[in-house]
Amino acid sequence: MIREWAGKSLMELASSPRGADRIAWADIAKAFSIILLVVWTVYGLDIYFDHMFILARMPMFFFVSGLFGLGVITRSSMPNFFKNKVGNLVYLYVLWGTLWFLTTELVAYLWWGRDMAPEEIATMLWEPLAIIWFFYGLALAFGVAYLCREAPVWIVFAVSMLAYVIVVAQGSWLSIPVLEKVIRLFPYFWLGLVLRPLVSRLVNAYWQFWPIPMACFLALSYWIMQSPWQQFGPLTFAVTICGIAALLGLAAHAAQYEWSWVLKLIGGSTLYIYALDHIVIFYMERVMGKLGNPVYEQIVMVPVVVIVGTVVGRFCARRESLRWLFSAPWAPYKPPSRVERPGQPLGASGISPRRREV
Repeated sequence: MIREWAGKSLMELASSPRGADRIAWADIAKAFSIILLVVWTVYGLDIYFDHMFILARMPMFFFVSGLFGLGVITRSSMPNFFKNKVGNLVYLYVLWGTLWFLTTELVAYLWWGRDMAPEEIATMLWEPLAIIWFFYGLALAFGVAYLCREAPVWIVFAVSMLAYVIVVAQGSWLSIPVLEKVIRLFPYFWLGLVLRPLVSRLVNAYWQFWPIPMACFLALSYWIMQSPWQQFGPLTFAVTICGIAALLGLAAHAAQYEWSWVLKLIGGSTLYIYALDHIVIFYMERVMGKLGNPVYEQIVMVPVVVIVGTVVGRFCARRESLRWLFSAPWAPYKPPSRVERPGQPLGASGISPRRREV
């Protein structure tokens, strides 16, 4: 089956049935990714757990984005695609990069005289801001995928893997330029575009075995991030695939439970959490500093960031007067999808016979 797909282009793959629009485990996997990202932002290298998940955190984001990106890439005309999809992501990058600068860097300069670099905003389109790079990187990934949509998928994957191996061989996984990050992440985005039917079948059939790839990923990641082998692309790619498989299986496992609606809510709010996390953390650190309890700060920071991003983001995105915060004025208005709370446990597919909306 993979051999048959490999000779096709994205346009040809799009003519095949793709299944349901939303998959519960995919949204839950996005929730895992954004939570891991917030943990990284808060703790950094203070805990080695964060270092280990470098190989899975953002690759999962790009992979799941690819799972649901085929339709917009293959069914849009070039002007509409680059205006409404790529343009919207660039708009969010510029908007939230500017808002972050005004609400944190400028405030810190005026508040206690901390140095700031206003040239970061002036050059942000060609020197991407690391603080809000995901929007920029995803815009590049979608744009490249659109330009390659007529090419055989195996050729695009082979070229992207060659680029991946080259950049991985040049250095470590910390302090990476944004463009290099995109090169490292694009193969996973492309695989998500190409392999959704296969991935859906594999996850729904074998999710119970998720502890096996998870154990393999944790062991290999713990070892590889302390060794020169972190510069060997084929190995790091294999470890990342193992991590993605583990997180997808864990997400499908979680989707069986009633409380999984919370994770689906978070997974459907990743855009808002990502846009707000550095701003919320900045002010939380100021508040916690006044309270003088650094232990308490470390405990509450991650849940507060996730909750504030979810609640505030969904509140603003549902109001026409505030939609500009999370959608370009020229892009079609798409309010946040509602999350259904099931009346009984879900299966791995996320289907429940009795539903009520949140």
